Amino acid sequence: MNRFILKGGMIMKKHLFAALALIMAFAASCNNDLEVVPAAPAIDGRLIITADCGSPDTRTQRDLAGKMYWSPGDEIAVVVMNKTSTKLTQIVKFVSLNDTPAATAQFAPAAVQDWGTFDYESFKEIWDNDTYDHLAFYPYRTNLSLGYEGSNTRYVVRNDFSFSQTGVPGTFAPGSFPSIALSNNSSFSFKNPMSGLKFSVQSDNVVKATLSVTYDNNNVRFATKKHYVTIKLDNTVGTYGEDSGGDTSTNSIQLTPQGGKFIPGEAYYFVCPTSAEVESVTLTLDRADGSKLARRIDNRYSFKRSTCASMMEVDNGCEWKTDVPVVSPETIEVTKFGGEFTFGVKCAADYEVETDADWLLDMNAEGYALSGTRVHTFVAKRNEGAARSATIKVKNSAATTVVTVNQAAGEPLPDYPSIVRRHAVLNMTSVHCEHYQVVNSRLRTDKNTYGDLFEYISIFSAGSNISGNQPEASQYGTSYFPTVYIDGRRESDAEPEKIVKFSAETDAVYPPLTSIGMSSSYDSGTRTVTADLKVYAYKAGTYRITTFFMQDKMVVEGKYQYNVARFTITPSESTFVPGQDYELSAGENTIQLSKKLPSGYTSATGYYLFTYIQVPYGDYPVMRDGNYTGNYYIDNCRVAAIGATVEPEVAH
Repeated sequence: MNRFILKGGMIMKKHLFAALALIMAFAASCNNDLEVVPAAPAIDGRLIITADCGSPDTRTQRDLAGKMYWSPGDEIAVVVMNKTSTKLTQIVKFVSLNDTPAATAQFAPAAVQDWGTFDYESFKEIWDNDTYDHLAFYPYRTNLSLGYEGSNTRYVVRNDFSFSQTGVPGTFAPGSFPSIALSNNSSFSFKNPMSGLKFSVQSDNVVKATLSVTYDNNNVRFATKKHYVTIKLDNTVGTYGEDSGGDTSTNSIQLTPQGGKFIPGEAYYFVCPTSAEVESVTLTLDRADGSKLARRIDNRYSFKRSTCASMMEVDNGCEWKTDVPVVSPETIEVTKFGGEFTFGVKCAADYEVETDADWLLDMNAEGYALSGTRVHTFVAKRNEGAARSATIKVKNSAATTVVTVNQAAGEPLPDYPSIVRRHAVLNMTSVHCEHYQVVNSRLRTDKNTYGDLFEYISIFSAGSNISGNQPEASQYGTSYFPTVYIDGRRESDAEPEKIVKFSAETDAVYPPLTSIGMSSSYDSGTRTVTADLKVYAYKAGTYRITTFFMQDKMVVEGKYQYNVARFTITPSESTFVPGQDYELSAGENTIQLSKKLPSGYTSATGYYLFTYIQVPYGDYPVMRDGNYTGNYYIDNCRVAAIGATVEPEVAH
């Protein structure tokens, strides 16, 4: 029986790589950017024809000699297709004939196939018809699922993706890195649709590595078991996955080394699907003693076809951690005025943070306890009594670690009345674009949800093309994207959870000192709005007061915008930096304001006054995030329609 011999070139078991200068330089923080090194094994090898191992479009890096290899005995699957989603032949196993690793190898069909004895003559009749396509795939699988999608002009091969992979020093595990080739003769050029991650370790006794990714969209999955490799008629390749729920998808891939432990200094490889716009990449290492470390990269990255990310010496500068939470500092001292404090947690396992002290508010946490330090932020309320202490427990199944918080003795405000506080949400931006409209509408929805918890106002800087641009932009950093400030102190987004937390923080630390009443009228003949503010002050002092004439709903570029500040209403027509200082006596004070509006304002319908009062921090702690440059916080605010009368909200 004649033996039909094919020639081809492609690396399989021995993907040898150079340790090039594309190794990442890691800082001790373990949070860095990814670098990219070319992956293997895209070889432009061709059956019968000698392969070109280094064509530029392969984007591959080989060993120091610039070579890639077929290993002896490598197997590929070959089938003849007629572009009607049906196979003209059964899947034929071809085996490499080389005795040593070679960039170019001869392949011959196995004499005995999984389905029986190979019939060379019958196969040759179909093979020699150059109107048919020959499809080749590595690794060989029995009963490969494949077909042709005419609508996408591509061949599709079903290849189950493995979430648990084997680490082989210097290469991919045999059969783990699929490649595909298409031809209508005996010349094949294998392409590599997958991506990868190359890494090495310095430490001994590392027994497992885990690659994890995150996305902005929580519904996106990194890898799916039901995975398809595609090749088009123009020889471009790709992949896609189908997630049918259950355990068929993951955002993490595990690599277990041959021999049970990674060899320090050797390169190992994850096989990854192509994936765009990954938000973060984390490589976690497990040691035999149970300790872990992680290198995390918070930087958008795309796993591209035929390329590998490089994380060499991934544990360099990182800290091995156990499941027991380690906190720092363990003891925290807080003044009688309360305020913000932080502590860090390092831990290799998930944990919970809790306290039963009602005078401690859990604000937020940032960072990663395994790859660095997770920083927890709490706020202590103002103390009106004796010195006090509380504990914050950081706990998981391994241990409970305690942070002790001590607060100095304080005293209550004498004869302090009950004052209703309305929290101010300032939406600062420089443009009236889609981004602004989204934030603006979200704030309005939250206002409807939380009622009188807060009032909000949208303030544009000078570049907005909104009439009456407001000088508040000089106090707050404004940009193309809207920025939200809660009570003039905390920079935030428009998420309800943060609005509620930051408002609670104001109440806990800064007792309200003022309350606002107002009455107003509008003369359409003179286009003049007048207002009488009735301001209650708990104690005499200097207060900064700003009043806006604002529109409840207006149309900008075809979209509704709400609570837009149009003009400041002042005691005179003079221009001033936001707010004007007033010397108020204890009790109620009256302030008269007026402004003549531009033409076009013929009625008061749909217009409101928004007033807020700023107070210097004084002895209270300065708590703010972001770009606010003043030395004031917003103590209270009030909104009332033009023509309406509201009284200060104070109960003695």
